[in-house]
Amino acid sequence: MIRRHIRRLVWLTLLLVTIVGTATAQREQLRAPGRQVNPAAPWRSRLLEADRLLRIGSYSRAAGILDEAESLGAPAAQVRRYRIELFSVTGDHETVVEICREGLSEKSRQPRLLRALAASFMALDRVPEARDALNALFAASPNRVSSIADAMLLWRAAGHPGEGLALCDSLRAARTDDSIFMRQRAACLLDMERVEEGIDEIARELTLNPLNMPMVREELWDLLTTPSDMERAIVALEAREDEDTDVLRLLRADLLMLMGRADQALKAVEPLYVDRRGVDALLRYATNLARELTVRDDPVLQKAATHWLIEIFTDLVKGERVPRNQRARVADLLAGVCENALGLGYLDEDFERAADMLSSALDLVKRFCPGSTRLYSAQIRLAIHTRDALGDPRKAARSLERLLVDLALPLEGVALARLALGECLLAAGDSARARVVLERLGGNPQFKDAAGHAHYLLGRLDFAQGAWESARDRLAAVALDNARADYANDALDMGLLIAEELTNPTGGPSRLASYASCVYWDLARRPDDRLDALETFMTAAESDGSDSDSLLDRVRLELARLYGDRGRVVEAAALCGRVARDHPDGHRAASALYLQGEYLIRAGRVREGRETLERLLVQYPDVLEADDTRERLRSLP
Repeated sequence: MIRRHIRRLVWLTLLLVTIVGTATAQREQLRAPGRQVNPAAPWRSRLLEADRLLRIGSYSRAAGILDEAESLGAPAAQVRRYRIELFSVTGDHETVVEICREGLSEKSRQPRLLRALAASFMALDRVPEARDALNALFAASPNRVSSIADAMLLWRAAGHPGEGLALCDSLRAARTDDSIFMRQRAACLLDMERVEEGIDEIARELTLNPLNMPMVREELWDLLTTPSDMERAIVALEAREDEDTDVLRLLRADLLMLMGRADQALKAVEPLYVDRRGVDALLRYATNLARELTVRDDPVLQKAATHWLIEIFTDLVKGERVPRNQRARVADLLAGVCENALGLGYLDEDFERAADMLSSALDLVKRFCPGSTRLYSAQIRLAIHTRDALGDPRKAARSLERLLVDLALPLEGVALARLALGECLLAAGDSARARVVLERLGGNPQFKDAAGHAHYLLGRLDFAQGAWESARDRLAAVALDNARADYANDALDMGLLIAEELTNPTGGPSRLASYASCVYWDLARRPDDRLDALETFMTAAESDGSDSDSLLDRVRLELARLYGDRGRVVEAAALCGRVARDHPDGHRAASALYLQGEYLIRAGRVREGRETLERLLVQYPDVLEADDTRERLRSLP
């Protein structure tokens, strides 16, 4: 027993000596100069902060943070990397060259430094030195082929596509393989305006890799910068039609749509209808185009592609080229294109022709895919288009009434159709039927959003018909029950105006009656009559000389928006300025300043517009318009 205790004591003593020795050694390492093992070292957070500042473009602060990180013992290689990025993005390439040479003097085979050195030499137009740096990069890189591809991009970015082309040709000659870097070589050729040769490379690329079509077309859009280059590319693709390559026909149609020539694009893809392979390629491309159309920002392409897609999907649904089990899917895609065309304005200038085409397309969708949710949304949008663009609210109302008796219409579609029907009846001047439709919708608790909008319209209709108390109570309820709706602020404003005027000892109901016609013409969607009514009210109210007139300010802002819509931006800015000047403490002053700044910028008086927006931020820093104002100021040159 005693021996066992002695043995245990010896082992504990040895363990204690080992622990104490290890701790002492670690302390000595921490005390040694030039050594840093603390994982939570301060320089790490400084480097992370510098990286964040570089990403958001705060370069001067990033430079200071890097100096601080270096003083705290950050590794020279890491600090050097961030400094290269900093000076490259700020255009100080001479300093980048010095930093890279300093790093290479310590270790010559560093691909990251060699690449940065070559890029800076290119930016300084020191081509021979850039070539030498690239040769050193190729020798040091573990993957020579990828390094050459990267170098081609650097040469193109520096404005020397010929150097990139020479690199590609030398690699092809060394490997005796003409299929290397076809897309990259095409980009160099197109940069050099050798369009036909570039199209030849692209044709070979797509023949070997047809699934690269989306990537190639994106690159072509950036490379063909002028209409003449675009035309030359179209002609070059047309000359290769005998090769019977489906993807090249689709590429030519894509370029034609980019130039707004939808009819020629339709003719370009007619040979694809011959066999199943061509139809599959056409359907695949059209599906991708329909999905990406809403994120594009090119009105010419959007209108041409919309017309093209409607024709293509209509032909595919009606014909026997698509299997019957796929027609419902194609019909649903057609409904989506029609919905986007109506909702986002992708229609040609002939609104009546567009309406007829869309109506026929939606009838086809109803036949082959009656359960499409986008079908009913498109039909409601078509009715709104008929009401506004064609100026025929009665026809729009009839189409919505037919839609409401469709048993396949979803419940959400019923609410939206009733709301649109009420608006169409108001625009047609049939306020009695509009009230019945909107009251029925407003009394349905199942559709809170649509019911709230219906009550908002009813409150404005009550106002237009002189039922002040009813309008006041209804609009107040709308503002409380639907506080997040886009019409809530206006409902609250109108309700407060009515309450204020009803307690006004002078005027009161008579002033509300004068403004009621402005509200009615807005409901009836007759902007000319509304403009006349607003101008008449403003002239009469200004002659009264009231010092605090919230209703007059509202009329001025409404009139300013109408002037702005008609291009009378100088008059609109003047009206907004009067609101902000006469009542700087009123709740409309910030909105007036924001609108005034916008209209001044649109009038070409950018400096005055900027000063107006800056004044808004100084005087009213906490208003709802402040964020939009800051964003607008950032967008100004």
